[in-house]
Amino acid sequence: METDATLVERAIKDYHALISRNRAAAVEGFAELQELMRGAGLTYEDRVLCPFLRPLFLSRAEYIRIGEVVKLLKPAFDLVVSRALAENRWLEWLGLSELEQQFFRYEPGFKAASATSRLDAFFTPTSFKFVEYNAESPTGIGYGDVLAELFLKFRPFKEFRRQYRTRFIPARPALLSTLLKSYAQWGGRNKPNIAIVDWEDEPTRSEFEILSAYFKSQGFKSIICDPRHLAVRKGRLYHRDFRIDIVYRRVLVHQFLSRLAECLPLAEAYRDRQVCVVNSFRTKVLHKKAVFAALHEDVILDSLKPETRQAVLEHIPWTRKVEDRRVKLNGREIELLAYVEGNRRKLVLKPNDEYGGRGIVMGWETEQDAWNQHIRKAMDGGYVVQHRVDVRRESFPDARENLRLKEMMVDMDPFVFAGKGVVGVLTRLSSSALCNVTSGGGQVPTFILD
Repeated sequence: METDATLVERAIKDYHALISRNRAAAVEGFAELQELMRGAGLTYEDRVLCPFLRPLFLSRAEYIRIGEVVKLLKPAFDLVVSRALAENRWLEWLGLSELEQQFFRYEPGFKAASATSRLDAFFTPTSFKFVEYNAESPTGIGYGDVLAELFLKFRPFKEFRRQYRTRFIPARPALLSTLLKSYAQWGGRNKPNIAIVDWEDEPTRSEFEILSAYFKSQGFKSIICDPRHLAVRKGRLYHRDFRIDIVYRRVLVHQFLSRLAECLPLAEAYRDRQVCVVNSFRTKVLHKKAVFAALHEDVILDSLKPETRQAVLEHIPWTRKVEDRRVKLNGREIELLAYVEGNRRKLVLKPNDEYGGRGIVMGWETEQDAWNQHIRKAMDGGYVVQHRVDVRRESFPDARENLRLKEMMVDMDPFVFAGKGVVGVLTRLSSSALCNVTSGGGQVPTFILD
């Protein structure tokens, strides 16, 4: 009987053979696909998001397993949030500023600290490991859905689907459902108007347009607006004459707070429960890189059920705050700084509160003297150190290089919604250790092989 792994391997082999047999048709078809991507807004700055001709294929069992692991990890993240709510020292330990702590304490009106999020993982040779938690306002829901829909029109993929049963899991319905559920918990009773809120010059605005169009297609009024252009009138938040019931917050907390004086109406409306903001400002606790370090602290690990503890140890790389202390590694105590200095080839340094790969230092790509300097810098500011993940690579035909098969790192990032778990997967590819749109990586749709 064929295993899930061999099914995926066979599908990849057959897909690549199909492309190779029909190169002219593949090139022509991708040119059409590229125009469709541009027309649909699937661009970042001036480039299309997907320069590759093959989706990521997951077996049904793989997709189910990803969901099971995320479900097991949820109580661990919930515990960190509950400790942060109960003890101020956890807010300080996680690296929240005084202003971030102030906004964390405001009651958002609904249960989930992060109602819509994304866990970013790499496949290893035998499993997968989550390396970051995009708990604030993850990109990719709109892009991923539309990219998959466009691939269904790509002629080589249409031919492939005559032989293989495939499906993709759209995430937009789960996003809208999560917004509405949060709004109902907040106390909303009327049919809500939805505002997607971020800076007006964000390069991901095309995704906001995709999502706003989807909300409208489902019968909801929706706009895209800048947090600086809002006002409170008669106890409600407005953009010009548009009453806002739900703020789908895409602006990042640290950026918002750095320009707080320009955004006071939204801040005050959130504080006074005059608008439902999803995600709430409590996401900051989970978005900090130090949340993974918290999960490896004994006080957290020892409080978890055995199955959740095992999921943390198996699927979240060993992560620690960079500080002068003794910590446990594989059951024994070590001097953390000495270990970090002496093991750069298997470690990565990450700033506690950045995105898009900014400030990340891969030890295996860094000379020892430079590594030591980075450690000193990490001691002065908020950084974590994390074990390197042995990343599995896959071959993908690249339209930029005459359909040459390129070995790529696969960043597999499930979307997670409160009360629903995993719904859909964002997949990004890169030839380097950073897999994200902002650092030049490419995106492909994710299809399940049934």
